[in-house]
Amino acid sequence: MTWLLETETVQEGLVLRNAPPTWVIALVIVPCILAFTILFYRIGRQGVPGLVRHGLTFLRIAVLVFVALLLMDPAIQTTVKERKPTLTVVLVDVSASMDHRDDYITNPTLADQLRTSAELPPGTPIETFSRLELVKRILADEDVPFLKKLSDQNRLRLYSFGERLQGIAGLADLEATDRVTTLGRSLERILDEPEVKSSTVGGIVLITDGRNTAGPSPEEVVEVAERRKIPVHCIGVGDPRALKDIELVTVLHSSVVLVRDTVTLDLKVRHRGFPEQQITLQLLENGSVIHRQRVRLKPTEDDQAFRMLYRPMTEGRKRWTVRVQPLPGEHTDDNNSRVIEVLVKDAKIKILYVDSYPRWEYRTLKDFLTRSPETFLAQCLLLEADVGFPQEVTQGQPPLQEFPNTRQQLFYYDVILFGDVDPMSDKFSGGDPDRAHELLGWIKEFVEQGGGFGMIAGDRFSPRAYKDTPLADIIPIVIDPSEPESGGDELGFKCKLTPIGVNHPITRIDDDPKDPERNRRLWEDRNEPDGLKEMHWFSRVKKGKPGAMVLAVHESARNLHGQYPVLVSSTYGEGPVFFTAMDATWRWYWWQGPFSHHRYWGNVVRHLARARLFHGDKRFHLIANRTKYQQGDQITLTAFVKDKTFRPATKDEQEVQLEYPESSGRRETLRLRKIKDGVFEHSFHGTITGDYHAWIQPEDALSDERVSPVSFRVTVSDVERREPILDEPTLKLLSNQTGGTYVTLPKAKDLLSEVATGTVEIPRQRRFLHLRDDKSDWLRWLPVIFLALLSVEWMVRKRFRYL
Repeated sequence: MTWLLETETVQEGLVLRNAPPTWVIALVIVPCILAFTILFYRIGRQGVPGLVRHGLTFLRIAVLVFVALLLMDPAIQTTVKERKPTLTVVLVDVSASMDHRDDYITNPTLADQLRTSAELPPGTPIETFSRLELVKRILADEDVPFLKKLSDQNRLRLYSFGERLQGIAGLADLEATDRVTTLGRSLERILDEPEVKSSTVGGIVLITDGRNTAGPSPEEVVEVAERRKIPVHCIGVGDPRALKDIELVTVLHSSVVLVRDTVTLDLKVRHRGFPEQQITLQLLENGSVIHRQRVRLKPTEDDQAFRMLYRPMTEGRKRWTVRVQPLPGEHTDDNNSRVIEVLVKDAKIKILYVDSYPRWEYRTLKDFLTRSPETFLAQCLLLEADVGFPQEVTQGQPPLQEFPNTRQQLFYYDVILFGDVDPMSDKFSGGDPDRAHELLGWIKEFVEQGGGFGMIAGDRFSPRAYKDTPLADIIPIVIDPSEPESGGDELGFKCKLTPIGVNHPITRIDDDPKDPERNRRLWEDRNEPDGLKEMHWFSRVKKGKPGAMVLAVHESARNLHGQYPVLVSSTYGEGPVFFTAMDATWRWYWWQGPFSHHRYWGNVVRHLARARLFHGDKRFHLIANRTKYQQGDQITLTAFVKDKTFRPATKDEQEVQLEYPESSGRRETLRLRKIKDGVFEHSFHGTITGDYHAWIQPEDALSDERVSPVSFRVTVSDVERREPILDEPTLKLLSNQTGGTYVTLPKAKDLLSEVATGTVEIPRQRRFLHLRDDKSDWLRWLPVIFLALLSVEWMVRKRFRYL
């Protein structure tokens, strides 16, 4: 029925065919005529009345203008115009955010307007309808749907957009299920449509909440519409006012801990609309709350950090839910919780502690390590001990008489601690430099493959004796013999924690959630009750290596590179390494009791053992490239495998067992192909949502134990539901920049009716009848008009003798 709008009109008008540009007429011709005429009559006879003089000037100007117009070839133009309807393109958003149900608590006026437009009974809860359902109620819920009626009478094209753009016949069958909104890309594709390029477009109408979650931003594309003079009209769907919400942004935690160890959970919480509100942080296991903590939000809406501490008492792979208990008025509690996985192992850390002589640091530390049988299996080796001296070990462990002399014996341990060790000692290398180099090379390999190594500085050997040895590669400090050998301070010095060291697990002596700054004061403040005792000696090292984490520095002593590093941590290969430049933490024990000393060294040992604990097995290590995927993402499993001699495996493939989510009841054996010796890889797509579990089943295993298990989750994308606020600023910008209009959903019909019924006049034919042509009725009058003007002027001049 668009033919109803197609009509023809005929218009006539006078045109100047040979007229120069307007600026030439305005700046050249007109000023010349005026100047000539005024000058001519100014120098004429005096005594003529002013009225006559002005009249003659007007007549002369009229004559000159008439002549100028004749020279410009005046003609009568007849134009035949065809009136056609413009093309209107309507895009309807079908992304998942359009399935959101707004309650409009903060915007009751808009809620009432929606009820009226959707013809809902007064008082009907507006939140019972999703955004897309309201669009359908207003534009499609009639005997003859509004958009269909509009489409029958006008040039209207309907499209849906979300993940992709596609043409549609109506709104009835649309569902808001697309995982992302490609608003910018959809506009780009519409502007490239052949019909849009070849037609006069009256407007593009967007029915959307304005969120663009994938692809180019609409601001990048709208310049094309602006350049082609295509107005973009926007119908905003949803509540434009900020929704009250609390979001648990991140949870940082250790992946593996030991039974009865303290698990530290670092939370980041964001809120809108709940200033200074008390909230409850909860830790749940199997739906039951196992720990809770009350905290208060800041008045501002900035991200806020909280710390939860929990001590698991049973082993196993724990799946915990960290949650902020929802408050009344939150628009959703979908973002209040996060699921984490922690492997709680009832394992004991195997430690080799070596020192040359029985200094006080050795005596206190070896007592702590050997007398904690519930956590550590320690073997100590004092290199200068007499033959037959009973070396200290955890009860039940065999005492050592010399340093392990095979790779298998060395790789048995999880952590190796070196005190002030003489690498040429009889009990270490037998005084053989080549043997010492070989043993230190094994330690380097041990660290590369995930073992932990720590060095406690001494005034004889460590770290200077290791400058040109394999250990120099793994120690996280630069050894420089030009530095003074040691630094002493009779008054003592305190350590100063660096920004990295403030929250590092090694330096966490105190974890009081009510006073998070107390830990720093224990290290730095001399007046803090129970503060750590001052040190009186430290090893001067040049600086930390690039990439190493300097956790603490000397409070005042410095060199050209800054304050001397005292505690330094890093990684080498897969293994963590640690260096301490002080050797008197025994003072903390003797002056303050065991708590601070044991807490500090427990932190050090657990940190160094973390890689081995995480691997779960010294020969097999299985990892996934992420812990959370969206449905359809590619998942990559990588296995690091060693043979029985702890060298990279050379076989062609490695079998891995994969257990799909419980809903599928599926389990299969994956064959990971070799990338290089010891590294195997396999990729697949996660099409089923839920929790996946994978593990290695070694060919020589004596039981069905799952070796190096790894878990990951596949979920539906939640980017559309994370913050479903109507983005009015973006939609208004699109409309204003292109000359369009922005309205809310209740005014959708009015806007669509106005845009869709627009027309355009297209010139089809033009004819010109020149005034000087023989066929022109004006021809015989031109000389008459010209002579009449000249005659009138001559007679007036004659009468007043103005010749």
